Amino acid sequence: MTTRASKRSKQWLDGRAGGLALALAGLALGCGGDDSLGGFGESATEGSAGLTGASTDASTSAGSTTDGPPPEDEDEGDFRVPKASGKFVYSASETTDSVAVIDTMTLQIDVIGVGQGPTVVEPLPGQGAAGSVVVLDQGSDDVAILRTDGLGITTREIHPVTPGANNLAVAPDGAYVFIYHDVDGPEELGPGSDQELTVVAVASGETYAMTVGAHPRDVVFADDHQRAFVLTDAGINVITFTDLGMIGKPPLLPVIADPGIDPSTLEVQVVPSQAIALARVDGEAWLAVTDLGDGSLTVLDLPSAPTDLDIAPGGGFVILTLPRLQGSSSFLEVPLPLKPGPFTEHVLEGEYVGLSTIAASGDAILFYTTVDPFGAPAPAPGPVLLGGEADYATSTTDATTDATTDATTDATTDATTDATTDATTDGTAGDRRAAIPGSGSPSPAGAASAGTSSPSSSRSR
Repeated sequence: MTTRASKRSKQWLDGRAGGLALALAGLALGCGGDDSLGGFGESATEGSAGLTGASTDASTSAGSTTDGPPPEDEDEGDFRVPKASGKFVYSASETTDSVAVIDTMTLQIDVIGVGQGPTVVEPLPGQGAAGSVVVLDQGSDDVAILRTDGLGITTREIHPVTPGANNLAVAPDGAYVFIYHDVDGPEELGPGSDQELTVVAVASGETYAMTVGAHPRDVVFADDHQRAFVLTDAGINVITFTDLGMIGKPPLLPVIADPGIDPSTLEVQVVPSQAIALARVDGEAWLAVTDLGDGSLTVLDLPSAPTDLDIAPGGGFVILTLPRLQGSSSFLEVPLPLKPGPFTEHVLEGEYVGLSTIAASGDAILFYTTVDPFGAPAPAPGPVLLGGEADYATSTTDATTDATTDATTDATTDATTDATTDATTDGTAGDRRAAIPGSGSPSPAGAASAGTSSPSSSRSR
């Protein structure tokens, strides 16, 4: 789950499109093993950039890199569109205070009246109906729960919610709906506070009001179906469902040690399967790890300041993108769950990149940039494929480029271009090893297998 000062959509882009520098990494990130590698803070190979330490205070970790690469402008699009549930599609009409229920088999349309100004529609699983959604009525400060049976007959429930709410978050099992004001949403908040949040227990219809940290941005649900994490500028509120009737202000856990850091420079990702939060700050060469169970905070020093943080589908590993103005950019592969042992810094030869997007299958990563770090027109981009033989612990990039043409990549395809770059991995050079606290032995990693569900992530910037 991702939260930043503004949410913008990531896109898979063609290698020649938009003037963006792109690199495509095909992953075969298996468990790497080399007991000779140094532990945390030691150089694993000569000239490598090993991690330098860990602490519980980000302000005393690695220093800031104010002269480093510029921050990226990452989009996390949140488009309000019709939503499908079962064989039905539900489309809200803000001007007519209604929702059209469309049977995709017969194309029959039923129009259901709801509250005033319906906007956000989200599917509601686990209701025992052919189709079910929850609809946010911003004009009347309520939500409508619609359930449609196999004959196309729709029933409706209306529940009052916090004034000014503009977004919904539905638990994966459909048991709870969170209604809140998303500071990144399109609507500005009127009079009142954006810290008020409502939880609807769907089965009973009970509603619970509570106060969370300033400027909520996202809600993530733990895999155990027992907790929800509300990401705010002030930290993460942990809400336990069994305590809903007793919560006025749920516990607020900081994700960084310095509360004075500008939230617009902060990126936070929550790993639901591990119940941890990962945080980075623009220009700072460290990664903060917060245990959302006991609130403990650990800070890992990094070789340089990352400009992006992404979690693989299924929560198997984390990618930190490390751009460099001089030399080649790279990315750190951090295995999850975090265990003592080394992890790898993969070098993207000859590329400047600052953002990454991991494929839903977990076996490929798109690297790109949205900035011109050199103050001059960027060359025509071309993806670089790190071959499928790559090892989690070691890999090598073998690049042969025709210097008389622009860069284009031929990655096991029949593409004929002005220039061709063949990148393969043979496990001898081009990677750097770093470690997290503990033993020097590698920790398991590897891309999640195809078909695994993507973890929620939230970014606060």
